[in-house]
Amino acid sequence: MVEYIDAAEEDIRSAHVLLTMNIGAHHNVCMLSARASEKILKARLIFEGKDVEWVHDQRKLIRELGDFEGRERAMKIANVLSPYVVQANYPSVIRLGLDEDDALEAYEVASEMISIMHPLGGYLSIVTDAGDDDMLIPRDN
Repeated sequence: MVEYIDAAEEDIRSAHVLLTMNIGAHHNVCMLSARASEKILKARLIFEGKDVEWVHDQRKLIRELGDFEGRERAMKIANVLSPYVVQANYPSVIRLGLDEDDALEAYEVASEMISIMHPLGGYLSIVTDAGDDDMLIPRDN
């Protein structure tokens, strides 16, 4: 579980760095954000003693968790991010059409997913402005 949490946090920090660099790597921000969200979902599944399938569909992972507070919002986030895990990684119509607004939305909702699903409590603050120098701050548990 810890490995998934660490990987999710690394991916979301990497997405933040790309946003602040302002180099136009919008597809990479979307992909990293989606990967961070997927990994935190898998960490939550492991935390709850459930088997983790090797799938990228975050909606399926959420369904495996059953009912929980924040499930409806998590499903909406998964609808945004699931296509980015693969489609933003390879040449595709989705990848070519992504812009700064898409990248910022992906980063923000992935950060929200981490806050909702983090098995150990998530974050105290979420960076919502790509221009901020702030980073995600783990909660003390």
